Amino acid sequence: MASAHTATHGTIRGMKYPRASSRYSSGRGFTIVELLIVVVVIGILAAIVTVAYSGITDRANASSFADGLGKVEKAMQLFVIQGGYATWPRDNDSSLTGASNPNIPSLISSTSNFSKYLQSTPNVAGVPTTSWIYDNDGDTYNGCSTGGAPGVSIITYNTPQSLAQNVDGILDDGDLSCGNIRWYSSTNGTLVYGLSNNESSL
Repeated sequence: MASAHTATHGTIRGMKYPRASSRYSSGRGFTIVELLIVVVVIGILAAIVTVAYSGITDRANASSFADGLGKVEKAMQLFVIQGGYATWPRDNDSSLTGASNPNIPSLISSTSNFSKYLQSTPNVAGVPTTSWIYDNDGDTYNGCSTGGAPGVSIITYNTPQSLAQNVDGILDDGDLSCGNIRWYSSTNGTLVYGLSNNESSL
C-alpha cells in the first residue's frame, strides 16, 4: 500500500501542467474601430478639461484684476485725504510726478508718501504694470461717454475685452459701454475705472 502511494506521488510530480487555453493566453487585441473610439473619447475629455481650466484661469485673472483696482483706488483715496487735498489732484500736479497721466509705478517710486498706501503695482496676467495710469484732466463724467476717460480714473491699456468683461461683472453692471467701468476697443483696449465723476467729488 505504501509503495503504491509513493508511486502515485512520483507520477504526479513527473506530470506537466496543462497549457492554458489559447482563448485566454493569446487574446485578440483591439480593432481599428475600438482604437478610434478610445482616441475620440480621450479627445473629448481633453477638450472638456481645457475649457474648464481656461474658465477657471479667466475667473482667477478677473478676480485678481478687480482686487488690484480696489487696492489702487483705496491707496489713491488715502493719499488724497490724508495729504490734505481739497480736491483730487490733476494728473500733472507737481505734488505727484508733474507728468501727464503718470503710471502707478512712477507714483509709488517718486511721489512722497504714496508708497505708504500702495507698495507695488498689481500684477495681473496680460496687463503690464506700466499700463496702470492715473488720469484727471479736470473734466466731468456725466453718463455713458463713448470716448476718452472722463472724470477721475484709473486706466489700464491693452486690456483684453474678455478680461474687462469679467471684471465689469465683478465690480460694476456688466456693461462695458457704461457705468463705473468702461472699455474702449478703439484705443487699444483701454479700461477706465472711475474714482469720481469730477475732481471736486472726493
